[in-house]
Amino acid sequence: MEKLKENVNFYWDYFFKDVESSEQVTRIKFLQRLPFFRKLSLRQVRVISGHLHYREYMENEYLFEYGNPGAALFLIFKGEVAIEVPTENGVNHVATLESNSFLGELALLSSAERTAGARTLKPTQCFALYRNDLDRLADSSPEICAEIYKALAKVVGRRLEATTKQITAFKSSTMNKKATHAA
Repeated sequence: MEKLKENVNFYWDYFFKDVESSEQVTRIKFLQRLPFFRKLSLRQVRVISGHLHYREYMENEYLFEYGNPGAALFLIFKGEVAIEVPTENGVNHVATLESNSFLGELALLSSAERTAGARTLKPTQCFALYRNDLDRLADSSPEICAEIYKALAKVVGRRLEATTKQITAFKSSTMNKKATHAA
């Protein structure tokens, strides 16, 4: 029934409102591919789209730096971003994220310091969803925020699980090396 309403609203909007620009359609299709917005209706994605901030970054520009307070979730529309953590020996490259990826999702929950920096490896186009904008949206559209927070919980849970497995594997390999050297 909800899908039927959505389709009727879509056609109503198509015939009686300004047709969306190809840029708007591209943005909406991009958002619908991301886990935070996958379960939202077309109308809801349009609403959240109005709360995103678009920005273009040059090569080697920081989206955010290690230790700065978290403020936004970043959605990589086009480009490539390195996730880096400073160490006593320099900078450790942890991951490379490409188009249709996202980062900084914990900033939607708190302003805690960033545990890594995010630097572009080539010109990059991003959308940012700021925690303050999401908080304001909760007043007018709590159902949209509920879906975003559900998706956020799943993403954080999967990443925590993967991190736990990596730590366990690291500890296991370290213990094996110690046992080999002791023998």
